Amino acid sequence: MTAIAKVKREVYFRHPEERGAALVNAAYVGTGLRRREVLSFEQYDDWVEGQRVRTSNDNGRTWSDWELQHETWPEKDGFSKEEGPVASWYDPASGRHVQFVFQRITIGKGNEAIVKNWQTSEQTYFDHNFWQTSDDDELTWGEPHLLEYEVGADFDPDNWGNEKYLRQNQMYGGYAAVATRAGTVVYPSCGVPMAITDRGEKEPVSGILCFVGKWDPAGKTYLWEVSEPIYVPRRVSGRGLMEPVIAELLDGRLLLVMRGSNDVFPKDWNGTVENGGHKWITVSDDGGRTWSPVTDFRYDDGPGCSGTAAPESYIAS
Repeated sequence: MTAIAKVKREVYFRHPEERGAALVNAAYVGTGLRRREVLSFEQYDDWVEGQRVRTSNDNGRTWSDWELQHETWPEKDGFSKEEGPVASWYDPASGRHVQFVFQRITIGKGNEAIVKNWQTSEQTYFDHNFWQTSDDDELTWGEPHLLEYEVGADFDPDNWGNEKYLRQNQMYGGYAAVATRAGTVVYPSCGVPMAITDRGEKEPVSGILCFVGKWDPAGKTYLWEVSEPIYVPRRVSGRGLMEPVIAELLDGRLLLVMRGSNDVFPKDWNGTVENGGHKWITVSDDGGRTWSPVTDFRYDDGPGCSGTAAPESYIAS
């Protein structure tokens, strides 16, 4: 039998230091075979530096030179700002690509703020999400707009520390969005602070909200609805529901897959995590506005799936 291809395994990129990770985000850009790779280096949780970008117009056969975007993130008046796209999708209803941008404002230098947060559980950073559109196949992007689920201030480029902005509409960026056959764009965001009651006791948890966008031709903008909250108590997942990935099933329902955790954060909770470390799922039959009770993601005839800390995506088949 004649081989049709040769497959080899190699280290794609290596972090220059021992305790660090080289991260590569690879994606198709636009509707053709144009590709983009974003290379960055991580030594602290979700804080990357040395970010570089290269592109290919022939599906990865040849690449441009790496273009340095920034060696470190900008700082202003005692704050640092990390910002970049985390998900995008083409929406046939509007003829535009919709991109979601994650922003993190840290008190002081980002790496120091991350370490302090993990060591003390003190809030040292504030996360928000934005959306923007492209009508030229992702060559250029319009102005970013804040995703909101409550009343709050918008981001002020001249005042990064505005408390009315920092403490409202907090959420971490999801890694996937979907344009549905119903003509909407649905984007899940995690890291939403929620207060729940479990077994008669009140507790704060980190939950998920889905944003359902519909293109408004007259206003040339998206109008957004916010879903009901999605959450589990800490005894199910010590850090709440994280890293949601969304997909549209062949019957039109939406599937949301989320990661759980054995670890507890913040660390001031004295309970026991009973079911952490799993993948969790919920399903919506009304376009992402309401969701079924959260349950573990399992095989038909066996145990549930373990939850790895890695972005993922799903393909309908």
